Amino acid sequence: MPITGGVQFTGFISPTSEEDTYPVTKPVYGLGGLRNVGSTSERDAISSQRREQGMLVFVENESKYYKLVGGTANTDWSEFSSGLAGPTGPTGPTGESISSVGISFGRLIVTKNTGETLDAGYVVGPTGPTGDSYIAVSGPDFSSIGINALNFVQGTNVTIGTTFDGFTASVTFSVININAGDYN
Repeated sequence: MPITGGVQFTGFISPTSEEDTYPVTKPVYGLGGLRNVGSTSERDAISSQRREQGMLVFVENESKYYKLVGGTANTDWSEFSSGLAGPTGPTGPTGESISSVGISFGRLIVTKNTGETLDAGYVVGPTGPTGDSYIAVSGPDFSSIGINALNFVQGTNVTIGTTFDGFTASVTFSVININAGDYN
């Protein structure tokens, strides 16, 4: 049965040779199919005579594909998905809050809001800048009877530490028992 109303071809449309780079069709003049446009305004301006259900249009300024689904009106455009992405999984549980993080004897110590303390292991990395070191001695004052302050007596507190950039790290120990004999 002959088809009326069209231009009949007895072969397919082709360029003049395989080296010819000129296109043989221009999608903007075709019916349905796939075409590129610059914006959704250009997509919506495609004439109804060139639309058909299922056609795809790539909108360049959005980097998205749209498909005509359920009709050929502008309200029938829906974003096209290739189906490569799976469904979104369930939301995981909320993580625990941290109340503090610190370093103790070269180990990273994390304290949760629940009060639980976790030892996260040794801190490895480059050595930081050096601060100002100090030694402070406090306790009974025996200088009036001629005892050298470096002969730490019972009750003496010794603090050794360092300060840098507003932070202080120190250790304090107390002399509890001393067997030094006579101080004369």
